[in-house]
Amino acid sequence: SAYSHLMTLDPDHPVMVISREPGRYIQCADILNPHPYLGAMVNENGERIMRPHKIIRNMCRETLDAGQNRKMLMLTPGVFSYGFQNRSADYPTFDEANCMFWTAIAEGCKGFTPYIYYEVFARPDLRLGVPFIYEVIEELSPWLLTEEASLPFKITPEKAEESVSARVLRHNQSLLAIVVNLEKTPQKLSLHIDNLPEKL
Repeated sequence: SAYSHLMTLDPDHPVMVISREPGRYIQCADILNPHPYLGAMVNENGERIMRPHKIIRNMCRETLDAGQNRKMLMLTPGVFSYGFQNRSADYPTFDEANCMFWTAIAEGCKGFTPYIYYEVFARPDLRLGVPFIYEVIEELSPWLLTEEASLPFKITPEKAEESVSARVLRHNQSLLAIVVNLEKTPQKLSLHIDNLPEKL
């Protein structure tokens, strides 16, 4: 009802909903912004654990599917520590944070809302690395914000498709291929672009 009232008063006013259940609010938002925190921790055996990055991939896909690709997808990455409520909590590393951002981008994410941004200053790798991530995204924004759909591609071997997020974008006759490894170990795979345009 609040969304309907706002659309009556100002139909051009975009509404963003940040939620771990974005599909639930699909009818009352123009921008859906999930926050699938991966929660790095040190367990009782002293081992560092973290929920898999596939959670981000899956939530992005579910959000776009629920909105039938008509709602803008953003993401609130968890580049902070839950130490304020759990002393076993840890910060993500730069590599883990970088993977969060690029997994979302490879799945169609168009923007980010940092949460507790000042916490990146708690670790040197995040203090230096997170601004770098944003700078790279800014430099590549002509490709990342293109209106064109991702070019069709195939990843081989086929089983590798489950363990990566990938996207191929074109801007001014130049291609940008994004392939993000969602596993904790290196992978070998090939990306084949179907019907590669002649003028590149």
